[in-house]
Amino acid sequence: MRRACPQRVGRLAGIALLLCLALAWTTAAQAQVRAWLEPDRIALDETTELSIEIDGISAHGLPDLSLLSQDFRVLDQGVAQQVDLSNGQLNLRIIMRMRLQPRREGVLQVPILQIGNGTTPPLRLVVGPPKTPVPKAVAPDDPALAAQPLFLESKLDTPSPYVQQTVGYTVRLYYEAGSLIDGRLDQDAPDGASLQQLGEDMQHTLRVGDRFYKVLERRYLLIPERPGTLTVPPARFQGRSLGVFGDPFDTARQEVRARGRPQTLQVKPIPPAAPQPWLPLRALSLRYLETPRSLRAGESATVTVELHADGATTSQLPALELKTGEGARVFPDQARRNDRFLEGRPLGTITRRFAVLSSRAGTLRVSAPRITWWDAQAGVARVASLPDIVLDVAPGKVTTAAGSTESAQARNPRASDWPRWLPRGAWLVATVVLVLLWIGTVWWAWRLLMRHRAQQDAAAGRPSAMPGDTHGATLQAQASIPASAPSTPDWSRALAEGDPALLLRALCALASPAAADADALRERLADPAQREAVAGLQRACWGDGDRAAAVATARTAFASGPRWRAASAARPGDAALPPLYPD
Repeated sequence: MRRACPQRVGRLAGIALLLCLALAWTTAAQAQVRAWLEPDRIALDETTELSIEIDGISAHGLPDLSLLSQDFRVLDQGVAQQVDLSNGQLNLRIIMRMRLQPRREGVLQVPILQIGNGTTPPLRLVVGPPKTPVPKAVAPDDPALAAQPLFLESKLDTPSPYVQQTVGYTVRLYYEAGSLIDGRLDQDAPDGASLQQLGEDMQHTLRVGDRFYKVLERRYLLIPERPGTLTVPPARFQGRSLGVFGDPFDTARQEVRARGRPQTLQVKPIPPAAPQPWLPLRALSLRYLETPRSLRAGESATVTVELHADGATTSQLPALELKTGEGARVFPDQARRNDRFLEGRPLGTITRRFAVLSSRAGTLRVSAPRITWWDAQAGVARVASLPDIVLDVAPGKVTTAAGSTESAQARNPRASDWPRWLPRGAWLVATVVLVLLWIGTVWWAWRLLMRHRAQQDAAAGRPSAMPGDTHGATLQAQASIPASAPSTPDWSRALAEGDPALLLRALCALASPAAADADALRERLADPAQREAVAGLQRACWGDGDRAAAVATARTAFASGPRWRAASAARPGDAALPPLYPD
């Protein structure tokens, strides 16, 4: 019994090990595939993204995506690979992403996809009502086209036009949203007609049956040039589209082609009794948008006319014109043009304004435009017109014998005495007040400047006077000078202002004859103190000395008047320089 126990224990341990390995293998096999939806709640006109992560080493094959087509449309697909090295082993993961659009509302189940030995988990998507209005449902000309993911359709405005009649030709490319990458749409011109593209391509969404299509719409103007049978070649499309997954390393893109159907027209000739110029249309109308109620001589009135044509562009329509009799003129503005494409045919609208000016009083008749055109549907000639405008023109306010209005200057001669650029009324009063304030501000600033200068002179010991007190300052300066001092007005003013330059000019003027400059004045003075005072004034003038001290020294030195040197007492050094070339 003791020997059997170890064997039994060994068997049990082996069985447990096998069970653990099997359980680990099962867990690993189930962990090879992951799938999730983001988001899991959308509206009918929204999309969700389905992501599938696969272990590329242990997995064999890719899922069958055709199982999704029952409740979803696959709009976009993509594959990404991730390779990493962990613990000496190479790990490859493949991540597949696809954008899904639900086909109906409710709770939709994403089918379980088989990938090698693993499967994707069951997923649920809640689809609510659409957030935007459902696109308009249309039925293509060929019901078999509604089941195709991409097809072309073309339509003509009319199958039996006249020669030179404008026919609307529309080409539409239908393709499922998100399936088309790029492409080129071509349309050849037929023999015996001109084909011109109108405007840019338009894109919108339509519902055909239970499918939603993106629609690329291109519009043309087709003008037959000769009668008979005319065949329009079919439109062609060539591009690239997203296909179904095959190889995970493939981009899953494939070329797609589509071809429309040819269109046939029976072109009718121009009728012999048709009016000229030849203008075949579906409809043509004229109307007044603005008419004057009254008019005065010398003044203008506005008339606005609108022309609306069904079956032609504005470049094919005649110009709008107004006519008047003698004594009046019409000044037209530039016409405003508007071209549209409605229900597969062109529509043109022209709007034009006119200024009517009458130079004299009386009755004025403005002739409205008249346009003759051919009704292509009824096959008869028609005339579009408006009633003439009749106005009673009143006289101007003041008219001359010739009927022209006098100017205000002729009626009021005094009006020209006052210049037009000058202000009037309240503006005149405001201008006068501003000018007075400006003058007062300038005077006040000048007073402050003079006071500041007076304070500087007082601090320097110079006599000064405020504006308006010049006479008192002059008397004060004269009172400090003895009676024997020079009494000329220049000397007194120079002392009062304390200006060295004025003092020098006054002393030069006192000499007889007058001294030419300060140097000549100094040589003609006999008193050394006076000569030193003149030198001090010179230094003060050149900024090399104290102005106040120089003026005070001059006042003291010349208190009893200047003392002149005799003419014969000149110093030997004062003689003129000897001649450059002596005899």
